[in-house]
This record gives sequence, structure tokens and C-alpha cells, in this order.
Amino acid sequence: MAHRVYGGASVPAAERDASAIARWVLGQRVQKINPREMARQRVVSGLADLKRINAAIKVLESANITRAAHKRSGKTPGRPIRDYAVNPKFLAGGSRG
Repeated sequence: MAHRVYGGASVPAAERDASAIARWVLGQRVQKINPREMARQRVVSGLADLKRINAAIKVLESANITRAAHKRSGKTPGRPIRDYAVNPKFLAGGSRG
């Protein structure tokens, strides 16, 4: 019984958050994600902290579910938009690509 109660506590927070984001991505069928917009719009219940979202996206990158797709908006200098492309194979049902 203790394993059922405390089992979820043994999973690192970044992995739990990554799992929640992955479920949201599959449910919404989104092809790109932006951490700032995810935090602002609170697209994943209970996940509005940008640091936690960034940590979760690193987990998704290491699992080959997302990849950085940063770009500049216009030709002026400045910070690029931090978008991440979702692996089409993940959306099709697989998580490795």
C-alpha cells in the first residue's frame, strides 16, 4: 500500500511535468510549443512556473519528443523566440525518432 501512496513521489518533478506536457501535446495535437506561452496560458493544469516547464522540455528533448526550433522575429537584434518543434513520429504514436 505504501508503494501506491508514495510511488509517484519517487519520480523526479521534471519527469512528471514532462509526462503532463506530453499528454497535453498528444491531446491537442500541437506541432510546436513555446514555454512562455504555456506558462502564460496555463495549458497544463498545475504547471505555470517557467523554470519547471523549461526543465520538463529538457526531458522531452532528451527523449527525442521535442527539439529546439528557436527563431528570430524580424531582422532586428534581440532574443530569439524559444519555440520547440514536436517530433511528428511522437504525434503519430511513437516516441523515438
